[in-house]
Amino acid sequence: MRRFGVIVAAGALAVGAAFPPPAQAEGRALLGLEQHGWGGWAGPQFKPTALAGTFCLYGGGPVVFLAGPSLGFGLNVGLPDGDAGGLSLRYAGARGRYILSSSEGSRLLSRLHLSLALDVGGGVAAHDGRRVAAAVIEPEALAAISLWPSFRVGLGASYRLAVLLAPLGGFSALDLSGPAGVVQLQYGRFPPSRSSHREANR
Repeated sequence: MRRFGVIVAAGALAVGAAFPPPAQAEGRALLGLEQHGWGGWAGPQFKPTALAGTFCLYGGGPVVFLAGPSLGFGLNVGLPDGDAGGLSLRYAGARGRYILSSSEGSRLLSRLHLSLALDVGGGVAAHDGRRVAAAVIEPEALAAISLWPSFRVGLGASYRLAVLLAPLGGFSALDLSGPAGVVQLQYGRFPPSRSSHREANR
């Protein structure tokens, strides 16, 4: 797990550098675009899954820029903690994200955000010293709750569809593909929802 700890620590340092706390960021809008309803967030994520039927825990995480309260785009990286019986898959991809709804009503429900994301990219699959390229598509559904204005925690699920671009020790796309749980930490600047805008304009 030491490699995974390094991944999380590096992610935390990157997030802290990219998105300073509100006290430090006062007067410094993210990329100068916050006044236009833009924002962004980053953070580590943890994804329990399986490769060829063997449990594997993924680290890494996305960096997302927000074009308003609903649309987001960025990058996502998936790095396994070790391998699954000698088989590993490291991948990264471009991410598109859409918030389906920010619930209205009670204070608790107003902090809930439901979203869909899609990662499209590729990576490297390896087994017994042999490495081949792979294409990866991964849709994700997530429910995130705002704990603070600049911090959210999300729980969800994804499905990794991986296709090998060359033979690899008798493994198939089904061995590299499969569902995953998602635990995601989001730290950054989130544009206010449309309902917040309506309340502010009353």
